[in-house]
Amino acid sequence: MRRVDTSWKMIEAILWEHAHSVYRALRKPATGGQLAGLETVLGARLPTDIRRSLCIHDGMRPSGGPCFFDGMVLLPVNRIAKEWRMRCEIHGEDDPGGCPETTDKRIKNDRWWRAGWIPFMEENGNMLLIDLDPGSNGRAGQVFKFHNSPVRPRLVLARSFADWLGAVADCFTARQFRLSEYGDIWVDDLDLA
Repeated sequence: MRRVDTSWKMIEAILWEHAHSVYRALRKPATGGQLAGLETVLGARLPTDIRRSLCIHDGMRPSGGPCFFDGMVLLPVNRIAKEWRMRCEIHGEDDPGGCPETTDKRIKNDRWWRAGWIPFMEENGNMLLIDLDPGSNGRAGQVFKFHNSPVRPRLVLARSFADWLGAVADCFTARQFRLSEYGDIWVDDLDLA
């Protein structure tokens, strides 16, 4: 597993060269106080790898600007808390149940939303999540794609955030992406499962 710092250096080099507007949209590091506040909201400690990433870049500037890739924006600490809180409130006691298309036993699928799911990328309700409450065959800290639609299955993408970020770095370094006419990066769903 590559270190988060090394993956970010690789990603930053490619963004600087090919997608400068995306590079400029990356925010400065989150503070220790911001991370502690997020963990208080979540009622859980963040895995070390996502904490380290947020200490390098606290997500991206607000929506309306460039995306990290595939139309998704890296969420800063305050948006992680806001998205998580909103989902927990919406699906609290009135949760409609799991996604009928999801069969992967690494993801718990008895509810539409779980408090142990921490969003870190988002696009129109679709998210990439860190799973602190995995299914029987999963592992805490795994990354999965949450589709905000019952007709698209939830998919585990990586065993950890560090593995996921390393795969993004490898994909970018190998130039396995295309640029839109607006300078956005498209890798067409980086599935690593």
